[in-house]
Amino acid sequence: MKLAARRCLVHPDREAAARCPSCHQYYCRECVVEHDTRFLCAACLQKSIEAGTSRRSMDFDWLSPLRLLLGFAAAYLSLYVIERILLLIPVNLYNGTWF
Repeated sequence: MKLAARRCLVHPDREAAARCPSCHQYYCRECVVEHDTRFLCAACLQKSIEAGTSRRSMDFDWLSPLRLLLGFAAAYLSLYVIERILLLIPVNLYNGTWF
């Protein structure tokens, strides 16, 4: 069933705007709050704050430098391969003396 066809759990006369990823219930725009790039209902947000848990953790800090390093390595490798291919072209071809 589509989200627009669902109704808010707290306000049954309103259509649902989001689904809480924790309790899997549907809520209208007034009943959900954005927290850590997720839309949570008030009850789940309170549980999350009391438990001190957050979706983001320090375990992912090493991914950004690793992605940056892999990006530079991929760019370097791509340019190196293109250079090697261009070096295979005979000088006479781009010199204008071959044809």
